[in-house]
Amino acid sequence: MKKIFISILFLHTFFAFSQLTMTKLDATPINNNDLFEFGGLGEENAYLSLKMYNTSDSNIKVKCKVISMTNAPGNNLQLCIGPICVNNLTVGNSYPNNGFTIVAGGENSNFDHFWSNAPGDGINPVEYTLKFFLVNASNVEVGNSITFMYRYSPNLSVGSFPSLINAGVQLQSNNVREALNLKTSKNIQLDMFDLNGRLVISRKMSAGDHSIPVFDLPTGMYIANFINEEGIRATTKVIKK
Repeated sequence: MKKIFISILFLHTFFAFSQLTMTKLDATPINNNDLFEFGGLGEENAYLSLKMYNTSDSNIKVKCKVISMTNAPGNNLQLCIGPICVNNLTVGNSYPNNGFTIVAGGENSNFDHFWSNAPGDGINPVEYTLKFFLVNASNVEVGNSITFMYRYSPNLSVGSFPSLINAGVQLQSNNVREALNLKTSKNIQLDMFDLNGRLVISRKMSAGDHSIPVFDLPTGMYIANFINEEGIRATTKVIKK
């Protein structure tokens, strides 16, 4: 009986120390209570990549719970997590039903993500609050969790993203063919990644107008990460047509 009690205590202690960390695909941290705001809709304009890391020395199981939805119908979206992709969400539900496993010291694939194509009423923001958490073999929540809000703001243009402005960056457009055109008010480092996490462009820029050639890149989606001389970061998605 004593051995059984010690084993149960060990398991409880282990799961209590199981840890989940999250970033975007470009390694920008996703922290508890973060807000991710988009001025566009759909996969091309409102894609949030979800990288998850198991920092413990044993396997963990991860689930995503829909905490709330505001001005959103629950469809016209996509959540890919572990082995599943769903196009309809219900407040209070968790996905996948039994969670999915990330091995000790491991990470999920580069393709987990969330995007919404729901325009709402065209005036007020559309918001989703998502919680990523761990469960044990009995499907009971353990360890830490990360909750963030995903927001579509109808009146927010690409050039007016608060995070870009704070970093001193203004994009002409994030849909490009020949070049990524932008204006910077500070010294900026640009690193652009494809969806496999491969660095495709790295450029240091002083304050002023810039045109970054992208004509030789394959068509598709890229993540542009900016950091200014003060260490302020901003990230946006770039669509190469």
